[in-house]
Amino acid sequence: MKRPVGVIILCVVLALLSFAGFGNAYVTFIDSPILGALFSALALLYGLAALVALIGLWKLKNWAYKAFLVWAAIVMLILIYQIPRMFNALLLAHIAFLLFIGLVLWWLARYVRKVSAALQHVVQPDAANSK
Repeated sequence: MKRPVGVIILCVVLALLSFAGFGNAYVTFIDSPILGALFSALALLYGLAALVALIGLWKLKNWAYKAFLVWAAIVMLILIYQIPRMFNALLLAHIAFLLFIGLVLWWLARYVRKVSAALQHVVQPDAANSK
């Protein structure tokens, strides 16, 4: 089964983001073990979710879409965690950025769902013929 180019590009990006998530978790915990514990945990979850989504997409598994949604939810959770506490121009810029990232993730999730559904229709008839 040949992977679509978009899936390959998304897998490369998820691999880099997973590596960055693990690196952020390590650096944040080493820098501030007590205060950075929450952000370290979020970064570790981010890295793990990106890695799981990467594996699902690379192996063209039917659960890749759900794994991608979990990763996207963690991305949004981290962005919400980072919202400034005061109402000022920075807050409005952060909310605009949050909406932009949400739209990009929504668009990517639609692509992953479409590819997953198309690949399942291609993969399942072969499995049925082998029985």
